[in-house]
Amino acid sequence: MTRANNKQIDGTHYQNDQGIQHWDYAAHHNMGYLEGCATKYICRIYLKGQPLEDLEKSIHYVEKMIDQESKSRCDRVNIEELGALKKGYNLNMRQIWCIYYLTKWDDVDTLRQVVKMLEPIRDDPKLRKGAKC
Repeated sequence: MTRANNKQIDGTHYQNDQGIQHWDYAAHHNMGYLEGCATKYICRIYLKGQPLEDLEKSIHYVEKMIDQESKSRCDRVNIEELGALKKGYNLNMRQIWCIYYLTKWDDVDTLRQVVKMLEPIRDDPKLRKGAKC
């Protein structure tokens, strides 16, 4: 673990005992800014206390990716790292699949599918104001 990983400014929502933080995952997969931000907000939907806002931000970043029609820079996904993210951030399978697709997407239709996968999370009672995540 690097020195930067040993501290966090404002909160503990990125710290976990699985040996991988989101920024390590994003850097390892050479993610661009938009992919990195989208997956960051997916990771912290249930962790930071503003779940609906984090969900909306993740969708917004994916929509920007759709607008730009750029391509992912990653040609492979490390399943062990995805498992560590899942365990470390207590992610559900919908979140994991979204991160997987955002790591390796190759067309705009895949991005649209990610948005469709994220939208039902809005109905989760845990996202309601005042609910504990």
